[in-house]
Amino acid sequence: MKKLFSQTAVAIVALVLCFTTVLGLPTKAEASVNTSPRGVVIKDIFYKGVVKQTESDEYVEITNQGLAKVDLSGWRLNSDDGRQNFYFPKGTLLTPGKSLRVYTNEIHPESGSLSFGIKRALWNNKGNVGLLYDGQGNLVDSFSYGNKKTDKATAVSKQPQTPQTSPAKWLTQNNKNS
Repeated sequence: MKKLFSQTAVAIVALVLCFTTVLGLPTKAEASVNTSPRGVVIKDIFYKGVVKQTESDEYVEITNQGLAKVDLSGWRLNSDDGRQNFYFPKGTLLTPGKSLRVYTNEIHPESGSLSFGIKRALWNNKGNVGLLYDGQGNLVDSFSYGNKKTDKATAVSKQPQTPQTSPAKWLTQNNKNS
């Protein structure tokens, strides 16, 4: 009887693991931090900064629409120009339903403290493409606006250039969903 129970228990565990894998559900180990890009998108590019000449307040907003925390360490954000790259530092985690911003040349702790560190406008006001790559160099998402289109597009139904709000207001708006 014990042997039959033991074999049944092993079979049940095997079936659960199989269905978990097939359905893409996180296992206990995966639930804490996920390296899969599933659900991570470029939500917006604020390309027309209000800071005169340098437009240092331009930013790209990255959102985790998935169900698991994602480790962005080593991921790359590019402005469709090989020379304009931002690499996410080690330990950059994005929890489900949350966003962070990568600014052209400003630091905002309330939205991630991330910046390209470029002292000139980065995003072309007439049109550009933002590309997000995972740590292995795979295209995760792209975002185009204006007269610039890309054959690398992964999403079409986005509305760029949301009105900028103050960082404090932005943080409050994002924390309402917490």
